[in-house]
Amino acid sequence: MRLTEEGVALLAGAIIERWGKSEERGRLTRKARAEMLGLSLATADRVMSQQGVDRSSILIAFGKLGLEWSDEYCVQARTADPTAYADAVESALEESAVSAQAQEKSELALAQAPSPPARQRRRWVWAVAAFALALVLCLPFSKALDTWGYGHRQRSVHQRLVAEYYAGVRDYQTGNFRSAKEHCERVMTLSREARSYYDLAMALRLAGEIAAAEGDLQLAKRHLFDALSIRLTVNDLPALPATYEVLGDVEIKLGEFASAERHLILSLDGYRRANDQVGSAMALRNLGWLEFQRKDLAKASACYDQALAELHGNSDNEDLVTDIEARQALILREQGRYTEARTVLTECLRHWQTKPHTRWVGRTSFQIGTVERSAGRSELARRWLEEARSVFRSVGDAAGVAECDAEFLTLDLHAGKPTPEALATWSAGR
Repeated sequence: MRLTEEGVALLAGAIIERWGKSEERGRLTRKARAEMLGLSLATADRVMSQQGVDRSSILIAFGKLGLEWSDEYCVQARTADPTAYADAVESALEESAVSAQAQEKSELALAQAPSPPARQRRRWVWAVAAFALALVLCLPFSKALDTWGYGHRQRSVHQRLVAEYYAGVRDYQTGNFRSAKEHCERVMTLSREARSYYDLAMALRLAGEIAAAEGDLQLAKRHLFDALSIRLTVNDLPALPATYEVLGDVEIKLGEFASAERHLILSLDGYRRANDQVGSAMALRNLGWLEFQRKDLAKASACYDQALAELHGNSDNEDLVTDIEARQALILREQGRYTEARTVLTECLRHWQTKPHTRWVGRTSFQIGTVERSAGRSELARRWLEEARSVFRSVGDAAGVAECDAEFLTLDLHAGKPTPEALATWSAGR
């Protein structure tokens, strides 16, 4: 037997709910999933990927999670196993024997019963035949009608999910985080109602990105681990690299470098297996940022070069190329090549000013401010940082505001005049 889509969704929902209520935190592993189902690792994988298993294994899984069983949740799986075929034949023969015995008893009882008049008997037979014919003709139509209605409702819900999700992505990219979160919440509600856990994981990943942009890195991490757990539960392996990549970026910001490196390598490996050059470039970009934070400029530069090589000749990814070039400019800053860094970042700023991505205008203004601060041009640095902080505040980027406050404090310390207000603001931002 193998589970239907509805059966898998029911199991996945129960696993996700139980995992959420447990004291465990972090990624739900395949081993933990198998333990919840009360099955071996291999059998659990087969059940969740809708491959054929024995019926008892499916019943064990449902019973272990306290779910009510229905035969509608599984269908016969095709098999080339001669043993399974023999078992099925033997079972059918047993059922046939029981049926034959029942028929023999029924015929004996009829033979002993008084016979009705012939005309009455014929009327009775024709009535039964007419009813049976109507049943045979109507039941498939009724089932088809139910199936069509269910499919129509599912398509309608899915269309709403897609519309809400992409509206959330658009608002996130343009810095309208409040609206983006509202769209995310609606996607989560709809996906739970429809038991569409693929869409739920997609919304959780976006919610993680929004939380990170707002500066709530722990919430972002929880959202992303929940998304990972769902992806692994429903065997949505193609979507794992993107989630690993965002999680690694959040962990870099949290200073959890070892975990970030592990997740980014998993992301890069997954993207390369899928021959996804854009995804590979994104993973390499974040690996470069990780090495930059570790102060290994040579490794950071190598990662950025590889990322740009992945995008070579791909004119549809100007935004990603611009972001990587801006990060390369920060390496020039660390090497004391301020004029080159300033030139590159000025070009990047012009690019973002032609786009609706307000937040990235603030990010590039911030990067220029750090170059000016490193070059010893304090007043110019303050002007750029003030511009960046104003943009970050306008889009609700609390993390960006905190970074600006930290830079202002550094400037004040160098000038020998850190005000109590600056210290308090910086501490609150931290």
